[in-house]
Amino acid sequence: MRSVDQSGPLESLYKLRSDECDQIEQVFTSYHLKEREAESLWRRSLQIKKEEQEKAENAQRSGDEASIQEFSVWLPYGQKEIEETYKRYQKAKGECEVAHQELIQAQAALQAVEKLREQHKVADVRASLLKEQMILDEIALRHFIRRSYF
Repeated sequence: MRSVDQSGPLESLYKLRSDECDQIEQVFTSYHLKEREAESLWRRSLQIKKEEQEKAENAQRSGDEASIQEFSVWLPYGQKEIEETYKRYQKAKGECEVAHQELIQAQAALQAVEKLREQHKVADVRASLLKEQMILDEIALRHFIRRSYF
């Protein structure tokens, strides 16, 4: 019969897995926020380029050579900014995906321990019921023997 004291290490493992899950969830949340911020900066740089292009197109229609020249000077810097913000976004997205996979693994490990805890609880109840049944059987047997011989 399994001893009830064996649940101590299992409870310790559960606490460790639960704490690990909480920590990894915090890390994931942090990476997720960084990803959203990087995506927002990238999208903002795209929006700025679109606005600058519209200004240049309007300047071209109106014959404003200074604004057209200004756009042609700005464009390489703007394009570089778009590329850099996109790279930062892709990096943040990759880090977030890795953190998400780690979170999924930690949650699976925690669920495995939870399932094991439940199995141990069921086994403990069965062992307790079996012990009670053995005691009742022993009492019934003694009672039967007393009645039979006396």
